[in-house]
Amino acid sequence: MVIDTPGFQPDMQLIISIIRDLLPEFSSRIFNLQLKTTTGLKPGSFEKIIESVASDWVGICLDSVNSMGAGEGFETVSDVLLPYTINLHVKDFTVFRVSHKMGFIIEGRPAGKGMLNIREQLKGLPL
Repeated sequence: MVIDTPGFQPDMQLIISIIRDLLPEFSSRIFNLQLKTTTGLKPGSFEKIIESVASDWVGICLDSVNSMGAGEGFETVSDVLLPYTINLHVKDFTVFRVSHKMGFIIEGRPAGKGMLNIREQLKGLPL
Protein backbone atom coordinates (compact mmCIF):
# COMPACT_ATOMS: atom_id res chain seq x y z
CA MET A 1 0.00 0.00 0.00
CA VAL A 2 1.27 3.43 -0.91
CA ILE A 3 0.18 5.78 1.87
CA ASP A 4 0.19 9.13 0.14
CA THR A 5 -0.83 10.39 -3.29
CA PRO A 6 -0.93 13.87 -4.78
CA GLY A 7 -4.56 14.22 -3.68
CA PHE A 8 -4.24 12.52 -0.27
CA GLN A 9 -1.59 13.54 2.28
CA PRO A 10 -2.75 12.06 5.60
CA ASP A 11 -1.04 12.90 8.88
CA MET A 12 0.47 10.18 11.08
CA GLN A 13 -2.54 9.89 13.37
CA LEU A 14 -4.92 9.35 10.45
CA ILE A 15 -2.65 6.73 8.90
CA ILE A 16 -2.40 4.85 12.20
CA SER A 17 -6.16 5.13 12.79
CA ILE A 18 -7.05 3.78 9.35
CA ILE A 19 -4.69 0.83 9.73
CA ARG A 20 -5.91 0.00 13.24
CA ASP A 21 -9.51 0.06 12.01
CA LEU A 22 -8.62 -2.50 9.34
CA LEU A 23 -6.66 -4.92 11.55
CA PRO A 24 -9.63 -7.26 12.22
CA GLU A 25 -10.16 -7.55 8.46
CA PHE A 26 -6.50 -8.42 7.85
CA SER A 27 -6.44 -11.14 10.49
CA SER A 28 -9.80 -12.64 9.50
CA ARG A 29 -8.64 -12.98 5.90
CA ILE A 30 -5.05 -13.99 6.83
CA PHE A 31 -3.84 -10.98 4.88
CA ASN A 32 -0.89 -8.74 5.67
CA LEU A 33 -0.60 -5.06 4.86
CA GLN A 34 2.73 -3.92 3.47
CA LEU A 35 3.44 -0.20 3.57
CA LYS A 36 5.58 0.64 0.55
CA THR A 37 8.49 2.97 1.11
CA THR A 38 8.01 6.07 -1.03
CA THR A 39 9.31 9.59 -1.32
CA GLY A 40 6.59 10.92 1.00
CA LEU A 41 7.77 9.54 4.34
CA LYS A 42 11.17 9.09 5.96
CA PRO A 43 12.14 5.77 7.58
CA GLY A 44 11.43 7.01 11.11
CA SER A 45 7.84 7.80 10.15
CA PHE A 46 7.30 4.31 8.75
CA GLU A 47 8.83 2.86 11.90
CA LYS A 48 6.51 4.98 14.05
CA ILE A 49 3.48 3.71 12.13
CA ILE A 50 4.54 0.06 12.49
CA GLU A 51 5.36 0.44 16.19
CA SER A 52 2.10 2.33 16.90
CA VAL A 53 -0.05 -0.25 15.13
CA ALA A 54 1.85 -3.10 16.82
CA SER A 55 0.47 -5.93 14.70
CA ASP A 56 2.05 -8.92 13.01
CA TRP A 57 -0.36 -8.22 10.13
CA VAL A 58 1.38 -4.95 9.19
CA GLY A 59 4.91 -4.52 7.86
CA ILE A 60 7.02 -2.88 5.19
CA CYS A 61 7.41 -3.36 1.46
CA LEU A 62 10.96 -2.04 1.26
CA ASP A 63 11.89 -0.53 -2.09
CA SER A 64 15.63 -0.15 -2.52
CA VAL A 65 15.41 3.08 -4.54
CA ASN A 66 12.19 4.97 -3.74
CA SER A 67 13.45 6.60 -0.55
CA MET A 68 16.23 8.36 -2.44
CA GLY A 69 13.54 10.78 -3.57
CA ALA A 70 13.06 11.68 0.09
CA GLY A 71 16.79 12.27 0.51
CA GLU A 72 17.50 8.95 2.23
CA GLY A 73 20.01 6.41 0.92
CA PHE A 74 19.11 2.73 0.99
CA GLU A 75 21.59 1.86 3.73
CA THR A 76 19.97 4.41 6.06
CA VAL A 77 16.48 3.23 5.17
CA SER A 78 17.34 -0.45 5.53
CA ASP A 79 19.03 0.08 8.91
CA VAL A 80 15.68 1.28 10.26
CA LEU A 81 13.16 -0.76 8.25
CA LEU A 82 14.67 -4.18 7.49
CA PRO A 83 13.38 -5.61 10.81
CA TYR A 84 9.81 -4.79 9.69
CA THR A 85 10.20 -5.89 6.07
CA ILE A 86 7.80 -8.43 4.62
CA ASN A 87 8.67 -7.82 0.97
CA LEU A 88 11.93 -6.47 -0.49
CA HIS A 89 11.78 -4.78 -3.91
CA VAL A 90 15.31 -5.17 -5.19
CA LYS A 91 15.99 -2.35 -7.61
CA ASP A 92 19.66 -1.91 -8.33
CA PHE A 93 20.95 1.51 -9.32
CA THR A 94 23.98 3.62 -10.06
CA VAL A 95 24.63 7.31 -9.48
CA PHE A 96 26.26 9.51 -12.10
CA ARG A 97 27.53 13.03 -11.65
CA VAL A 98 26.27 15.29 -14.43
CA SER A 99 28.87 16.89 -16.69
CA HIS A 100 28.48 20.40 -15.23
CA LYS A 101 29.07 18.99 -11.70
CA MET A 102 25.86 20.58 -10.36
CA GLY A 103 23.90 17.44 -9.60
CA PHE A 104 23.51 13.70 -9.98
CA ILE A 105 21.42 11.24 -11.92
CA ILE A 106 20.17 8.06 -10.27
CA GLU A 107 19.65 5.39 -12.89
CA GLY A 108 18.29 1.86 -12.63
CA ARG A 109 20.50 -1.14 -13.32
CA PRO A 110 19.86 -4.89 -13.57
CA ALA A 111 20.12 -6.58 -10.18
CA GLY A 112 23.75 -7.15 -9.29
CA LYS A 113 25.05 -4.65 -11.86
CA GLY A 114 24.75 -1.47 -9.79
CA MET A 115 25.72 -0.04 -6.41
CA LEU A 116 23.25 -1.94 -4.22
CA ASN A 117 24.89 -4.52 -1.96
CA ILE A 118 22.13 -7.10 -2.39
CA ARG A 119 23.81 -9.90 -0.42
CA GLU A 120 24.29 -7.66 2.60
CA GLN A 121 20.68 -6.46 2.49
CA LEU A 122 19.34 -10.02 2.28
CA LYS A 123 21.32 -10.91 5.42
CA GLY A 124 19.40 -8.24 7.35
CA LEU A 125 15.92 -9.51 6.48
CA PRO A 126 13.91 -11.08 9.30
CA LEU A 127 13.30 -14.78 8.79
